[in-house]
Amino acid sequence: MKGLWQLWEDLLPAEVCDEIIEEGKKLSSIEARLGRELLVDKNIRSSRISWIDYFNEDFTEVWRLVERKFHEANANAFGVDVTYLRSMQFTNYTSGEDGHYDWHEDIFWERDDIYNRKLSMVIQLTNPSEYTGGNLELSVPIPPEQESLRKQGSIIVFPSFVKHRVTKVESGERNSLVAWMEGPLWR
Repeated sequence: MKGLWQLWEDLLPAEVCDEIIEEGKKLSSIEARLGRELLVDKNIRSSRISWIDYFNEDFTEVWRLVERKFHEANANAFGVDVTYLRSMQFTNYTSGEDGHYDWHEDIFWERDDIYNRKLSMVIQLTNPSEYTGGNLELSVPIPPEQESLRKQGSIIVFPSFVKHRVTKVESGERNSLVAWMEGPLWR
């Protein structure tokens, strides 16, 4: 690996981000859950999520962009064996619900799956002027600048084993799109 993250600042125009938020909020949402048991624990994770599958025509262009950026990031920095983009997750964190997600990895090491999540992506959809708190943080020796991560339309890709979190949203709401590229089990 040549790095632990790849970042594109404000890659998506504001109007595209706003459209994704509008379409994402139309989807059926559930309270975010944890791990294999799909438990709700608001002390660890408090948000609402909606799943976006490949066949949702409202997100066709977004799927193409996500796939392209995953492959670009992998070629630039990671070089891992990825073969599969399962689904995307629209995530809504609100101050009224103490929206946050404590430190975690995106890999379920204990599962007997034939694929592991290899790369994680977060697309920042909300204009940073619309909320306080809600910072995405990565536990890496040299993390990306917080200001860059908060820019509307920014995309970050990192290995799914990197611990990360979203700090508590103090006011307003933060919306993001999250996706994972999977591949054969880590060795």
